[in-house]
Amino acid sequence: MKISKGGPRDGAGGLIPAGDAYTVWPENAPIDAEVEIAVPIAENMRNDSHVGLYRKLGNGWGRESAEKSGGRLVVKTRRFGIFQAMSDTTPPTVRIISPDPSKPARSRRPEIQAGISDTGSGIAGVNAACGDQWLLMEYDPERERVTWMRDEDLPAGKQTVHIAVSDSAGNSTTKNLQLNIPEKNVAQ
Repeated sequence: MKISKGGPRDGAGGLIPAGDAYTVWPENAPIDAEVEIAVPIAENMRNDSHVGLYRKLGNGWGRESAEKSGGRLVVKTRRFGIFQAMSDTTPPTVRIISPDPSKPARSRRPEIQAGISDTGSGIAGVNAACGDQWLLMEYDPERERVTWMRDEDLPAGKQTVHIAVSDSAGNSTTKNLQLNIPEKNVAQ
């Protein structure tokens, strides 16, 4: 195993370098047991709660499950590569795909779908509700989409649907959708 230190790499995709990049190679070396890799965090970034350890994956970066210890990020891994401490302060994006809020709902179970994405540490969680009613959402990471499973009727009348999305660095975004739910389903 060899380790080489490089200058800060472009974090890209909403990530800000928080220290030097370290290459641990050969990248494709077979490893029978986990090894511990510790990467220092730049002194001016040590109190940033959004700092995490990332490993280069193709054209992007993947967040590793690491622990902060003494100004370093420590990961146990079976894979080598390029590692760097980076900060993700960019929240995920959420955009409503359906329904069209300008049109009245025709069903007590309207199709609710939102596009979600995160350019930094990746989507960690989605929570959706209509008033006090939790909504079961299906997440399709390839299409970057969440869809309500339509498992229960929504309450009739003017309702607000909240879709909250968080990323692995703790950033979050909430999008609200105003709907007018009919008393009974409207025939097509």
